[in-house]
Amino acid sequence: MEIWQIILSSALVSSILSSVATWLIGNHTQNKSFKNDYYKLVINKRMEAYEHIDNQLKTMKITTLDDDAKPFHSMFYGNQKTISENQNNLIIARANGIWLSNAMENELSELNKILFDINHEITDDIANNVSIAKSYYYRVAASREKVEKQLRKDMLELYKVKRFLKEKRKTGYVEYKVKITH
Repeated sequence: MEIWQIILSSALVSSILSSVATWLIGNHTQNKSFKNDYYKLVINKRMEAYEHIDNQLKTMKITTLDDDAKPFHSMFYGNQKTISENQNNLIIARANGIWLSNAMENELSELNKILFDINHEITDDIANNVSIAKSYYYRVAASREKVEKQLRKDMLELYKVKRFLKEKRKTGYVEYKVKITH
């Protein structure tokens, strides 16, 4: 009788331990899978935001020399509406700032301040706009280069999701300036 009790109690203990171990391993695996899926989502959202920055930089890289041989960014050739449309990617990227590194948000903020100043002076007179663009050329180019440098740096660290989330936890207020054109 004692042998059967020992065998049954051993089988019961072993069954309970096996169930607990299976539950722990399954729960750990499920949590790891959820975390990986979450990290993939964060990376995808970040990639979308950075794509808008990349597209904006492509627009800003095109330089034209005017008749006086002074450079200006071609994105400023046109009327107010055209110039505003040429900045849409920047607006979208800034609106998705939660997915950008703090350093990138700072660089975009600096670029945005320059563009805000330019937009404040822009009219529907193309010759005037080209003149304004020429006077801001070097400031825009320098700011664009800083954004490009930060973009390259951020792309190399995009997979470091845990560090990014920790950085974002400490984030403060970011200023947005927008000029409404009618």
